Amino acid sequence: KFNKKMLISALRFGLPLIPHTIAGIFLSMSDRIFLVNILGEDSVGIYSVAFQIASAISIVMGSVNQAWAPILYEKLNQEPSFYDKIGIVKITYKIMASMLLFTLFFMFISPYIYDIFIDKRYHIAKKITIFIALAFLFQGFYFMVTNYIFYSKKTKILSYITISSLLLSLVLNYFLIQSFGIFGSSYALIIVWLFQFILTFYISNKIYPMPWR
Repeated sequence: KFNKKMLISALRFGLPLIPHTIAGIFLSMSDRIFLVNILGEDSVGIYSVAFQIASAISIVMGSVNQAWAPILYEKLNQEPSFYDKIGIVKITYKIMASMLLFTLFFMFISPYIYDIFIDKRYHIAKKITIFIALAFLFQGFYFMVTNYIFYSKKTKILSYITISSLLLSLVLNYFLIQSFGIFGSSYALIIVWLFQFILTFYISNKIYPMPWR
C-alpha cells in the first residue's frame, strides 16, 4: 500500500544527496579540467595514468566500507552502551590502520607496476601515483566517519561538505597547478580529501557522538 510517511522520509533522505552526488562528480573532474586548460592535453594523459593506477586504493577503500557499513548500522541499531561504542571505535581504528598499511604497501610496489606494465613515456607519473594514493587513503578515512551521518539521515549536511570540498578543489587546482605543474593537482587532491575527512569527522561526532578518544 502507498505510504505517504515513508515516501516523505525517502525524499528527505534522498533528495539532499543529489547536490552531494553532482558536486562529487565535478570534484573528481576538476583537476583534469584545470590541467588541460593550464598545461595542455599531454599533462592530462600523464595524470590520468597515475590516477588510474592509484584508483586501486580507492576501490579497496570503497569495498572495505561497503563491508563495514552494514555491520556498523546493525551495531548502532542495538542502541549500544558506552562500552559497546568503545568497541566500535577500536574496530574502526583497526580498519583505518589496515588502510594505512595497505596504502604504504601500494606506494612501495607502484614503481614496479610502472616498470612492468606502463610505457616509459609515462614513468614521470610514478611520484604522482604515490601522492594520489595518499589522497585516496584520506578518502578511506572519510568513509569510516561519514557512515554516522548517513545513519542519522542528515544527508543535507553531506551536500554542504561536498560542495565546500569542490570549491576548495577549484581554488587549489588553479593556484597549485600554476606553481607546481602537474604535481599541483595531486597536492590539491591530498589537501581536499584531508579537509573533507577532518570536517566530516568533526560534524559526524556532533551528530552522533562516539568515544574517539
